[in-house]
This record gives sequence, C-alpha cells and structure tokens, in this order.
Amino acid sequence: MGTEIHPRAEVRLNGIWRLANQNIPSCRNYITFAALANVRNGYGFAGVPTHDAIPFISEPRGLPDDLSAGLRDVLSLDPYALGDHSFSWVTLREMQEYAKPDVHCTGMCLPDDIIGSGRPKSWCGGVSGPSSEKYVRHDWVESFKYAATTFVEIQQELEWMIDDERGITADDIRLVFGFDS
Repeated sequence: MGTEIHPRAEVRLNGIWRLANQNIPSCRNYITFAALANVRNGYGFAGVPTHDAIPFISEPRGLPDDLSAGLRDVLSLDPYALGDHSFSWVTLREMQEYAKPDVHCTGMCLPDDIIGSGRPKSWCGGVSGPSSEKYVRHDWVESFKYAATTFVEIQQELEWMIDDERGITADDIRLVFGFDS
C-alpha cells in the first residue's frame, strides 16, 4: 500500500483561475510529497524510515478559495479526482524558489546491491519474515533533482505555461493536488 499524488494545473488569466490542459505527472515519490506539502516526510508505509525529513513549501493548505470552475466541475463528477486527503496548492514561483536540498536516504537492501556509498541497485523501506536477516540498512545521499524527479518534472511542465505575451508569470500558475493512501 502506498500514497499517490493527484495533481492538476491551473493558470490565472485576467484575474480568474482556469483549469489548464497540462499533462501533470502523478507518482509515488515521497520526497516530492515531502517538499510540496510535508506529506510522507521521512517515512513510507507503516512509518518505515525512507529519508531524513526535509524542508517543505507548506503544510497542506486545503483547496484554494478561488478554485477554478473547471476543477470544481471535475470534482463534482469525481469527488476523488484529487485523492482523499491532504489537499493543497503551490504556485510555480514557490516551486522555483524552493531550496532543493540534498536528501539523506535510508533503506533495506541485500549487501550485493550496495554500490560504494551511493544508492543501492534496489532497496525497500523495511523487510520482515524469515529472509529479513539477509538484508542490511544502508544510508546514502542523493541530490534533490535525482531523489525527487517528479517534483522536477512537474516544475518543468508548469514552466511551459509561462507566457510573456499574455502576461502569465510563475505567480499565475499553480499546482492543486491531494493524496490517496
């Protein structure tokens, strides 16, 4: 069982937020969740440690009061289109200005999967059962860009919406999202 983000993009035109027709990636990248809204910040399913807690843009803010009519329509047809908890939003400007720290990760892996001090070939948060004694805990550091690939992909997708001719800046573009578990 895991948590997944359900993101949608909105753009402000002439002072009114509108649902954007952007292909915003969905994922189970907990470091992205941690950076956006302090969700799964440092742990995975059942509280298993996955990385040290990192700074975040904001605690979940709820849905914006000025949510676009298009996204309201989507939610009226599918109340779970944005997941079922931790609803929030961030502007593209906030994503651009986020410090993007290195991430101290941890996981369980087989000794043969460890490559120096870096990310193992494969790993998981925790192991139980008869074969668990074969696994060791391994810690490593990753750049934010590598650890939170979906954050980077979402930011890049939103940046396509900047339009100088129409006066659309990073402050006029936002990601509205929620999570499921």
